Amino acid sequence: MKLFFSFVFLFSFNLMDVRAEEFGAKYKIFLRGIKIGDLQWIASFDNGVYHTNIELISGGLLSPIYKFSGDYTSRGIKNDDLLVSRFYKYKWNANKKTKEVIIDFLDQGINIRQNPIEKENSRILLKELVGFSDPITSFVNLLLENKSSKTVDGRRIYTMLAEDNSDENNITIYVDEYINIWADHKRNDLKKIVFTKYKHEFFPTLIQIYFKNNIFKIYKN
Repeated sequence: MKLFFSFVFLFSFNLMDVRAEEFGAKYKIFLRGIKIGDLQWIASFDNGVYHTNIELISGGLLSPIYKFSGDYTSRGIKNDDLLVSRFYKYKWNANKKTKEVIIDFLDQGINIRQNPIEKENSRILLKELVGFSDPITSFVNLLLENKSSKTVDGRRIYTMLAEDNSDENNITIYVDEYINIWADHKRNDLKKIVFTKYKHEFFPTLIQIYFKNNIFKIYKN
């Protein structure tokens, strides 16, 4: 589950020029019509620098059976018409296990720190991952009408591709060129994401995530 939550935190680019502003929204997460959790997202903007923080926690009828929580942070800068990743971190708790990943985006590749420490060998030279973004930043760049964005989330690299759609309120994004960084992780479970965002609104009103054989629906309160 932690993969698909990495993709749901989107914000509007035109607010990058607003000074010291902070915005927030709350969502409910559903699977097959049953509520499974809540999500709170805060985004702040200050002189061309963006910072997002997401907190999610299990809730609803299934929470006694499956408990989870997550915390996600993304920071970066505005460079011309693009957002450029500088820092990404997530912490995921589920089934009494905790996973933490931190990515520093450097001029020469990236640096990944994990807890617990990854014991497998990397399939990819991390210093060659230049021009990559974290999942949040990749989404925003696609909203800026870029057609693709190279992405790294700490476990895998891939390209996000925006589908041409006559309905400007509904955007479909596919995952392509998927490569696992570590030898112990071979799955590609995320298929696509469809979200609805109206021009006059700051946050998406609905996000639909096609993950394995399930569709997770995330509604804005």
